[in-house]
Amino acid sequence: MLGSAVRSILLEVAGPQGAEDVVNAAEQLIEQGRTEGRAEGRVEGLRAGVAAALVARAVPLSELGRARLASCTDIAMLTRWLTRAVTAASEAAVFGGSDAP
Repeated sequence: MLGSAVRSILLEVAGPQGAEDVVNAAEQLIEQGRTEGRAEGRVEGLRAGVAAALVARAVPLSELGRARLASCTDIAMLTRWLTRAVTAASEAAVFGGSDAP
């Protein structure tokens, strides 16, 4: 497994004195990766939710609207858009207002 090979190399380079530091750094990087992965998953889920709500309500989404939705990574904004999408009669009702991404 690549991870264990990398760990072995790092431990060899760090030596006995640096072994704990290597393990701590690895654990921090793993946790950071998990955190980033959860955030990315949440963003993707919210985007899908907005799109699904608009489809369910037969609200067409323009190319600009699709691009705007695809480029947004702000969880708070996506949550607002999802809240609006469940009752919106138009794309403008979802994306309109002063809250640009």
